[in-house]
Amino acid sequence: MIKLWELLERLIYFFLYKVFRLKLSREVYEKFLQFVQFVLVGLSNAAVMYVMYILLKMIMPYHIAYVLGYVISILNSFFWNHTYVFRGEDKSGQAWWKALGKTFVSYLGTLLLSYVLLIVWVDVLHIPDFIAPILNIVITTPINFLVNKFWAYRGRKKSGKDE
Repeated sequence: MIKLWELLERLIYFFLYKVFRLKLSREVYEKFLQFVQFVLVGLSNAAVMYVMYILLKMIMPYHIAYVLGYVISILNSFFWNHTYVFRGEDKSGQAWWKALGKTFVSYLGTLLLSYVLLIVWVDVLHIPDFIAPILNIVITTPINFLVNKFWAYRGRKKSGKDE
């Protein structure tokens, strides 16, 4: 996984600095890379949520399937964000549980928002229930990044080392 990210980072560097000739400070560049990582985690998270939602929707109402799929995807998100995106040096069990708790709290906030939007998309605007979750992803991903960056993982120093 680290090797894949290093390759992607080189491509990003090439395009930003060589192709587009941007003059970003190291700090801005690092923040941009972190956001790209978060978006990639978000894409995997969206895939987990959507697959779980579609599978669960076959055996239960879409409302319940959505919530269960979302909760399962929170665990996926926590693993990748904690391990790669917002990684830090504190590996104590207490720090891990605290980060997990904050992750659930932050994602439960956007779960409530996306659940309300799901009802609006499907029941009010009559958007198909297999498309509505995709619309929610566009809205909740930037919110989740900001909440994770500035609250759930605030104070953790990102380390370039494999951990």
